[in-house]
This record gives sequence, structure tokens and C-alpha cells, in this order.
Amino acid sequence: MFSRLIQNRWALVPVLMLSFTITAAIVILTFAFSDSNVTAVEPDYYRKALAWDDYRKQLAENGVLGWVVTSTFVAGQNDPTLARLELTVADKYGVNIEHARVRVECIPILAANSRISTALQEISAGHYAADVPLRVNGVWEIRATVEAKNHIYCDRFRRHLSFGKPRPAEPVVMQDNSEMKEQVAKQEGATP
Repeated sequence: MFSRLIQNRWALVPVLMLSFTITAAIVILTFAFSDSNVTAVEPDYYRKALAWDDYRKQLAENGVLGWVVTSTFVAGQNDPTLARLELTVADKYGVNIEHARVRVECIPILAANSRISTALQEISAGHYAADVPLRVNGVWEIRATVEAKNHIYCDRFRRHLSFGKPRPAEPVVMQDNSEMKEQVAKQEGATP
């Protein structure tokens, strides 16, 4: 029987491949659903999948509107340990959009369970801001929704943020490069 198994060893390849695939899927799903710090699952994903057609319509409306949302993260105004998100909203002609209702969802990718949803307040014409109570280094995804002039504009973008202490600037050492000039001049066949 053992010699017959050796003769038909290629018949075991599909069995081994299927076993490996099922084991890998179980391990990956267990990791995705059990690790509380790194979530690989988008909340309410099923509802978002059902609304795919609405999402495509929104993308088309965004293209027609041509609005531009630019973001900046700075130290918090009331508490410098917080991050402050500032957005500028302008139309396709570069004119700032005033009196808009701006909402954002800030998602630090490394700690996706720590997502924050907040409304931004208008601080000047076309400029909106809010303190975000998170200080997670790494890539953040910002999902902004702007409602103004009877239109809704949605945008999402990613920014790399670092909240650590800034490194001290390294001193720039200026060296006398007269020797290097002489070598270059010799190679070119000229005299300095």
C-alpha cells in the first residue's frame, strides 16, 4: 500500500493545496477579527456596499462641482497636545466657499478603531477647523463631507502625520572646497 501511495504522490497535491488554503483563510480571519488594535474590517461595510450606486453618483457630482478641499494639521488651539485639523474649501475657480457645513471622519490607519467623527467650525471665509483628540503617528485617512449652496461634496484623502518631538536640526558644516575645485580643474584640463 505504501508503494502504491508513492507511485500516486501527485494525487496528494490538490489535497495539500486545498488544506493550505483553508488553513490560511482561518488564520487570516482569526487575526482580522480578534486583534483590537489593528482592525482590518470597515465598520458598517455591508450598508456601504449596498449604497455603491449612490457613492458612484456622488463621485460624478464631485467631478461636476470641482470643489477642492485642502487639509492642514497643526497643534490644537486650546490644548497644544491635541491635533487641530484645518480645512480650506474652495470651488473650481479658487473662490473660498463660505457658510458650509463641514463634517469629517478622521481615521488613524494604525489604530482604525480610534476613528473620530466631528463637525468643523468656520474660522474665516472658507476655512474650517476643529481639535481632534488623537495623537497617533502614521498615515491618517480623512473623509470630509461639505454641504453648501444646495450641494454635497465628499472627499477622502490620506496624510502622513508625526506628532513626536521635532528632531533638533543638525548643524551644517561648511568645508573649504578649494582642493575639490583644483581636482575638477585638473580633470577638465584647466588651471584654477
